[in-house]
Amino acid sequence: MTRLLVTGATGYIGSAVLRQALAAGYQVYALTRSEKTAARLTSLGAIPVIGDLLIPGPWQKDANASEVVIHLAQPETYGARVTKKRALHFRDQRLLIDAHLF
Repeated sequence: MTRLLVTGATGYIGSAVLRQALAAGYQVYALTRSEKTAARLTSLGAIPVIGDLLIPGPWQKDANASEVVIHLAQPETYGARVTKKRALHFRDQRLLIDAHLF
């Protein structure tokens, strides 16, 4: 069975990918920041991995052990006007997230 890690699995696109991967028979690990969403992921059949892409931690072991990673997580971008400062902050967070994942 192929081991798959999904980041952003609780988002709009990520949740659809998660359901499709489970239906296709993958062993799906899903990165989440909270126990509340971990319980929901477990109820769907996924294996939750508690962690934050912005902070290195034990979750990276699960990421490295996965044969496939579907990276759909994004830094939070909603709720305010996009300014140059916010755009640069988003870019910096995105680079950090990607560096921690790979």
